[in-house]
Amino acid sequence: MFELGLKATCKLAYQFAQKLGEKYPKSWDTKEEQHKTREHAANSLARISSFNQHNITTFFENYKKVFEKHNFTADTILNIDESGISTVLQALRVIAQRGKKQLGQAVSSERGTLITFIGIISGSGAAYPPVYVFSRKRIKDEYKYGAPSGSLFCGSDSGWSNSDVFMDVLKHVKKYSNCSTENPLLLLVDNHESYIKLPIILFCRENGITLLSYTPHCTHRMQPLDTGLFGPFKARLKTAFDEYMLTNVGSTIKIHLIPRLSSERFYLSFTPLNIIKAFRNTGLWPMNPQVYAEEHFKELYSTDRLQSIEASIEAPEVTQDNEKNGNAGFVKCILDDILKEVLLKSLKTMKRMGTLDL
Repeated sequence: MFELGLKATCKLAYQFAQKLGEKYPKSWDTKEEQHKTREHAANSLARISSFNQHNITTFFENYKKVFEKHNFTADTILNIDESGISTVLQALRVIAQRGKKQLGQAVSSERGTLITFIGIISGSGAAYPPVYVFSRKRIKDEYKYGAPSGSLFCGSDSGWSNSDVFMDVLKHVKKYSNCSTENPLLLLVDNHESYIKLPIILFCRENGITLLSYTPHCTHRMQPLDTGLFGPFKARLKTAFDEYMLTNVGSTIKIHLIPRLSSERFYLSFTPLNIIKAFRNTGLWPMNPQVYAEEHFKELYSTDRLQSIEASIEAPEVTQDNEKNGNAGFVKCILDDILKEVLLKSLKTMKRMGTLDL
């Protein structure tokens, strides 16, 4: 038998226990999992250093200003973000025989084809129909089969969002929100350059849409879609891909299958409860600038080491002896400056390569 995933093994054990009348924990009758395995999220140094109290305070000050100016409610506060979906996703964890080192699993190809999934949610717990962006000029009807009802399909050269796609997304939002100058809307977005275009700004102004961007490199902790929705959605999507490969032997996953395979997982992940929790945990609704405690900044302390080393390196001073020695003292000061610059560059290189160990 091929290696089974953790969920498949648990389901099989549960079915055997029921069939044979064996005793099993009552918690097995519920779908709630008390314990889960977690993996650390890889964050860049830019993200770690940018997620600090100053940037959080700056964002919430801007958020409070637009909030008080237009008196937004939960259903008029929206978060929009994109995430890439490849036809080849990371393989699931499986249960295998102890001591077995190499495990293989069939995937569609060596390198997958990417499409972009754009999620839209509101503070009231509503999920707007998603947007799928394909690396195609023309969208075929087969791409739309089985997709979530009301989904928008766009095309771009790279498969990623651009200013033209974002304009279509804004029209998509206006269609389902009925926003206007009398019924304003707040869109929380990242700092993507495609949002800063004159046609987009004019469209937002004419339709009562206020764009508020997060501070750079902070969306991984401050954006509801990143903190509470995309993770469960991607995890369920891996299971859907795996099940498709097992039930359709010899076939591969093409980009036109992604909307169909992601439809059910979208409804399971983008639930009102998950959305409301994501907005509450990020302090957006209800507004809570104090939602981030000291424990959220533990990673930031790892960036202080190099700063302390740099501060301990004092600039060379011109002493009375140097002044008496004339040119000799002047040359010594220049050599000290060069030595300091070389040392600082070496420290930065060591930190970037992860070899700095004090």
